[in-house]
Amino acid sequence: MSVKKTTNETEELQRILDSPPADRGLDYLWTDGCNGVSQRPVAWRLFCRGDSAKQMAAVIAMLTAQLAEAVDHLERVRARAPKNILGEMEARVPRLQMDLDARRRLVEAAGGWASFGLGVLVAAAGQAEQALTEARGALDPYRRSRPPLPCPAPLVAAEKKAEAVLGEAVTARDEMLTLVDADREALRKLKTRAAA
Repeated sequence: MSVKKTTNETEELQRILDSPPADRGLDYLWTDGCNGVSQRPVAWRLFCRGDSAKQMAAVIAMLTAQLAEAVDHLERVRARAPKNILGEMEARVPRLQMDLDARRRLVEAAGGWASFGLGVLVAAAGQAEQALTEARGALDPYRRSRPPLPCPAPLVAAEKKAEAVLGEAVTARDEMLTLVDADREALRKLKTRAAA
C-alpha cells in the first residue's frame, strides 16, 4: 500500500479540507455538536483526517445491507402482518434510505479522505512493518549461520526497500497524527471559548 500522493491528489485533498459541506442537514453526522462558524472548518478537518470518513463508508455498506434486508422482510410479511407492525416496518424503510442517502452525500463530500485518513496510514505502516519483518526473516538463516554465509543480493535489496517503505509509511502516519492532534486541540480551544 503506497502512502505517497500525487500533486493533484494533494491539491484535491486540501480543497476538500478547506470546504466543509454546505448542506447543514448533514452536520449531525460529523460536527460532534460544533455549531459555531469557527468550529465547523476544524471539525471538518478532523472528520476527514481522523478516519471518520473511512468509517462512514463502512457504515454505508452496513446500512445498505440493512435496507435490503428490511425491504425483503417487508415484502415477505406484507400480507400476514398486523397493521400496527406493518406500519412500523413500512416506516423503517424510508428512514433507512434517508440515513443512507445523507451518509453517501457526506462521504462524497469527503472525497479522497475516505481512502486516505489516519486509519489508512496506520494500516499502511503496519503492513510495511510486516513486510520488513518478512524480509529480515528471509535473511535470518544467512546472518545466523556459523560461519556467516554471504547474503543474496536480491534479499538484501528487498530488506532495504522494505526499510524505505516503512520509513515513508511511519513518517506519513506520524505527520497525519500530528495534524489530527492539532485539529483536536484547536477544536477543544474553540469549544472552551464558546462555552465561556
